[in-house]
Amino acid sequence: MNLRLLTNRVYTAAAFQIVFGGAALFGGQIVMPLYFQLQRTQPIVDTGLLFLPFGLGAAATFPLAGRLLIATEAEGSPPSAWPSPPRSPSPWR
Repeated sequence: MNLRLLTNRVYTAAAFQIVFGGAALFGGQIVMPLYFQLQRTQPIVDTGLLFLPFGLGAAATFPLAGRLLIATEAEGSPPSAWPSPPRSPSPWR
C-alpha cells in the first residue's frame, strides 16, 4: 500500500473508520464466547451451538453479497488504493 495516501485527510478518516468499525463489529466474536464460557459457565460445545446461527447466517448471506457486488460493479470506476486481483471466470456472470 502506498503510504502517501494517508496524507489525504478523507482517505485517512475512511481508513480509520474501517479499522475501528471492524474492531467494534468483530470484537464481539472474541468476547461473547468468553462470556458464555466464563460467566454463564456454558460448556464449550454448548457455546459453539449458541453461535451456530451466526455462522449459518454468514454462510447464507456472503454468496448473496458477492453476487450483488458483481452485479452492481460500475464500469470505469475510479481506481482503488489496493491493486485489483486478476479476474477469474465467475459462475454468476
